[in-house]
Amino acid sequence: MTASTPGPSGLRRAGALAAAALAAVALGVAPGARADAAGGALPIGDADLTEVSTSRTLADGVTLTRIVRGTEPAPADQINTTSRGPWVVNVLTIDPHRARGHLKATYGQNLGQVEKTTDLVRDAGALAGVNASFFTFTANPSYPGDPVGLGLYGGKLLSEPSTEPAEVNFVVDANNNRALTGKLTWSGSVRNRQSHAVLPLEFINHPPVVPTGCGALTDQTACAEPGDLVQFTPEFDAATPAGVGVEVVLDRAGCVVRTATTRGTTLAAGQTALQATGRDTVALLELTGADAWTWPRP
Repeated sequence: MTASTPGPSGLRRAGALAAAALAAVALGVAPGARADAAGGALPIGDADLTEVSTSRTLADGVTLTRIVRGTEPAPADQINTTSRGPWVVNVLTIDPHRARGHLKATYGQNLGQVEKTTDLVRDAGALAGVNASFFTFTANPSYPGDPVGLGLYGGKLLSEPSTEPAEVNFVVDANNNRALTGKLTWSGSVRNRQSHAVLPLEFINHPPVVPTGCGALTDQTACAEPGDLVQFTPEFDAATPAGVGVEVVLDRAGCVVRTATTRGTTLAAGQTALQATGRDTVALLELTGADAWTWPRP
């Protein structure tokens, strides 16, 4: 059994694509001398607002600029609508010809939970960090850090690109600090190496949706509505999402370790899991074979 998740298409891969905007982008560089910061008034709010800009050097080739535009706090009923501010903008300027270090992305201990950007920077031993992509903290309360959109770490795809037309992806090649932007797509599938049967994956490391009409069915194989087929990796969380459906655990070689008619398990190093809901449960069980029920493989 193989679960194939080819790299995103739409951009040429130059070396190892080791980072993408997700939880925090951290820059690790050695302390050094001064770097100059860009100036200029912000085109935000009323023209008569007071604007104060201050800069400090974090390392050779790395400058942090803080811009405050407007001085009076907005009334509670005008927050997000006032033209008087105040606005606070922090700009990290990196001169790639002078800075010593590299950009990388980090998600912390796992993808499923959230951490403060300051904690991510500290744990990564980085000089600075910036919060990046969104996560589904309202849609999946048990996994508030579940990323929305592309997540590439060490060349490994851990979160698929969003299908939203407005999303543009930012990818960093950590080998040479090249930054690439563009609209990326992806495809993934599960294939039985003996029968050559193939099933398409819907998501990576994202809790599958139980069809609305089958939410009360404990046995999802009785559901006639289409569901989701999702691959989970050990990076997701301490355990895979629990609930109704089917789950198949694969070892490093892609052999079936165990199959369950409910979802939720702990993955060992090198293992991955496939979860299905709705009528996709039947397709997954047929793909993995009847022996998956009683024949765990090392």
